[in-house]
Amino acid sequence: MRINIPLEPKECYQSKGKTYLLCKIRQKVIWMNPEELVRQGMIELLLEAGLSYDLIDVEVPMSSFAKGRPGRADLIVYGHTKGERKVLLLIECKAHAISLTDNVLAQAFQYNAIVNSPYVAVVNGYDLHFYTQVSGQYTQVEFNSIIEFVANHNTYTEPSAEEWYRLDIKEIEDEKFLETANDFFTMAPRYPRRHYLLDVYSQNWVKSLSLKLENVFYDTSDANRFESLSSKTSKLIEDKGIRFGKYSTFGGYTFTEMYRFLVLEDEAGNFFTVNFAIFSYDVYDYETEETYESSHRGCYMMVGFDNPEISCHSLEYKLDHHVMKEPGRLSFWHDGRITITRRRKNSLVIDYLKGHQPRLVVENKVFLGSLSDNKSLYSNDPEVILLISNIIDYAVYRERLKAEIRQNERDG
Repeated sequence: MRINIPLEPKECYQSKGKTYLLCKIRQKVIWMNPEELVRQGMIELLLEAGLSYDLIDVEVPMSSFAKGRPGRADLIVYGHTKGERKVLLLIECKAHAISLTDNVLAQAFQYNAIVNSPYVAVVNGYDLHFYTQVSGQYTQVEFNSIIEFVANHNTYTEPSAEEWYRLDIKEIEDEKFLETANDFFTMAPRYPRRHYLLDVYSQNWVKSLSLKLENVFYDTSDANRFESLSSKTSKLIEDKGIRFGKYSTFGGYTFTEMYRFLVLEDEAGNFFTVNFAIFSYDVYDYETEETYESSHRGCYMMVGFDNPEISCHSLEYKLDHHVMKEPGRLSFWHDGRITITRRRKNSLVIDYLKGHQPRLVVENKVFLGSLSDNKSLYSNDPEVILLISNIIDYAVYRERLKAEIRQNERDG
């Protein structure tokens, strides 16, 4: 099959003299090289064919299929058979200048001896070849398009995100509506489980706040684009709208959700992203039709952080615990809690901020801002801009502190 993956990326970013891409599946900052360009182009084609984000894995280690086995598969695509998620396709990617020779095929087949996918493909930006095993021998199979392959072999496709409809302030503050909102899910396609937006046990004012913040993060209309920030560490380069993100946590959770992505530049001219989402830890399973409640109770504002070195949830901000309700106001605080290979003393963060960003420390706690409690929220609201800017600054210094501690511990 002939394809056309462009030799130049649609978008790229500069950091420390190198060019980087933002992987649409991992949402990590990836150094741009010729093979990575093809890998990202192939991801783009799979998504355009209707494949769900959560059915694509990138650079999958062979050790996840067989302990101790070396190597990584460039892409693995999953399908669903009778509700069970199974490997459907293994893809080996090569740069445009690399021909799809027998050696390339041998590498792909060697990986598949471990993965045992029913289909294998090799791609170099110009050509895409599919293979399947017949009587123990690999045979090339033809498809007219990637769309045809996905339609014929993948039993579960879904749009990248459901559209978010801005909620009216009267709805958000109505107790009966909030009861129905307990059944709202996140927009991310995560079959067969999806996170609930709200924690059923949270107080109504926390649920209202969560939905107001949902309006800020998931309303991507022209009236709700981030045009500027008041950050002391960073300059806003671009509001990328809603994008898929995947983050793992120290506690062993993996979140595959939709985040509001902001591309920023630090004082040294290096780019990074900070990404926002609202959801609870509770999930609903479509196959068992059961709700699984987490021990992590509450509604959370998740703050993802990505640069060429790291990709993580910098902050999992529990609104129930850290936001203080006052007459007509909601104040956003944090106690400095942080995990760097293990839980550290809160004072470590507070003292670090006192030395680098003292304006964020009030009475030995982190103060991030406050919002009016009786109006709809938009990204151009000065209070929202200040809150988001302070959260970004806080995330930046948290990650700098983490990096310094890790370096000091490596140095002994």
